[in-house]
Amino acid sequence: QEVSMRENMNKLEQAQEDTTEKEAEINGILRAIKQSTLVAELGLNGRFTSINDQFLLTLESQQDQVLGKLHSEFAKADRTSDEYKAFWTSLKEGKSVSNTEIYRLFSGEEVWLQQTFTPIINSEGRVYKILNIAVDVTEKKALQEQLDSRELEITRRGLDMQTLNQAVNSSLIKCELDAEGIIMQVNDNYCQATGYGRKELLGRNYRLFLKDTEKEQFEKIWKEVAKEKVYEGAIRRSRPTGEEVWLVSTFSPVKDEAGRIYKVYFMGFDITEKKLKYQLLEDANNEIDRLRGRLKDYEV
Repeated sequence: QEVSMRENMNKLEQAQEDTTEKEAEINGILRAIKQSTLVAELGLNGRFTSINDQFLLTLESQQDQVLGKLHSEFAKADRTSDEYKAFWTSLKEGKSVSNTEIYRLFSGEEVWLQQTFTPIINSEGRVYKILNIAVDVTEKKALQEQLDSRELEITRRGLDMQTLNQAVNSSLIKCELDAEGIIMQVNDNYCQATGYGRKELLGRNYRLFLKDTEKEQFEKIWKEVAKEKVYEGAIRRSRPTGEEVWLVSTFSPVKDEAGRIYKVYFMGFDITEKKLKYQLLEDANNEIDRLRGRLKDYEV
């Protein structure tokens, strides 16, 4: 019996030592948590019973301004809502709840807290208080809102650019050239105006599709574009059939982040019909002037 008692005593002492070590470990963890995070305790009635200095600093409050006050007096929550009632029901049933809440400060400002509410159970297996461990995520939330706002703005601008691009493609002749004059992209209007197919154009130098006089004009334009200048004016182009096309055109250089021109936008619209009408009008005026001259000679 003495041997058995000694063994039991040794086991109890070992268990006591293990319990003491575990308590010391838990206390150390709790101290670390209290020093690094926001920690508060609440009763089952929803009132603060304990709060650490970090939590008070975040709430910009003194201890006597918080203890005994309801959680809903600080958290932006509706006490009468079904959601809030379900929140406390879950805690009283021993279920942990994590959420992100807005807390109102006495100054009128607001802070965002990411929290975990953990029910503490006594030796009888009943919940008797709630431990709240929280982290101030106000700055993170503000950054996230800025990112979301930027993302929405980028999306909106993308849609604007897409709409603009569709409008340009439906109404204008468009071509994209790289810094060497290689054709990178063309729209249907460009193919229709020049008489060349997309496969014939892409990847080839713009100059290959010009006659000598057209090429001479293009080189003058390209020199201005290389100086980061925008060219605007009328140009003549020849189709494979020999038919001439007149285009009111704009050559616009585009620079990269280093300030170098990496592509050039060519935009234009066809004025061939107007050009022909003006030419016919000019020819008619010249003919009228010639006939007037002959009439004067006849009168003399």
